[in-house]
Amino acid sequence: MSRLWELAENARVIDLANPIEAGMPVSPNHPGFKMALQRRHGDMVRADGGSAANEMIMIGGHTGTHVDALCHVSHQGALFGGVDAKEALSGRRPFPSRSAAGSCSTSPRCAARPASSPAPQ
Repeated sequence: MSRLWELAENARVIDLANPIEAGMPVSPNHPGFKMALQRRHGDMVRADGGSAANEMIMIGGHTGTHVDALCHVSHQGALFGGVDAKEALSGRRPFPSRSAAGSCSTSPRCAARPASSPAPQ
């Protein structure tokens, strides 16, 4: 783990996130950003005199900058790599298997994936 920290010490972080705020872009079939102030200073005061404002923040899974998994969406019933979406939901494993050598099987689903990409497990 120390090697990872060494690499991270000199890493440059580039923030690609958009601000999360009312009216921000969101997928039209998902809920957007909502924030509601639940308590103001003085609404509740502790015995020691402390008080705090607090809010409730609600966002849909497609609100803000994010990266989706390859099989998160389907098109015409097929997930990434041609996997049948209904079959995948059944709990069976319709995904390509790996041989003992670790290479992808000859399934057409593997052909669409670059050789450097691991087969789904």
